[in-house]
Amino acid sequence: MAKNILLQQLSCNELVEQILATLQPNIIEWINNLKIEQDKELDFIPKKKVVSMLQVTSQTLHNWEKHEILVPYKIANRVFYKKADIVKAMKKPDSS
Repeated sequence: MAKNILLQQLSCNELVEQILATLQPNIIEWINNLKIEQDKELDFIPKKKVVSMLQVTSQTLHNWEKHEILVPYKIANRVFYKKADIVKAMKKPDSS
């Protein structure tokens, strides 16, 4: 026995369609923004690649770590840096 429940002249299916039509674009936008933020935060680069990209030595990276310019992330005996941290460190400070 299928029963239709009307809510202010809407059937159950119409209500579901209205809810989905209203919420779906917002949910999709939220998911896309979440993915973008995760990509920004979780994009790790191995130390060797950072050395190559920035054309610096491992000792320079070590010095930057000591001066808290870059934060190393050690995973299974390997060192990584967040891409966002590298970009932030490479930006020139404001001269104000």
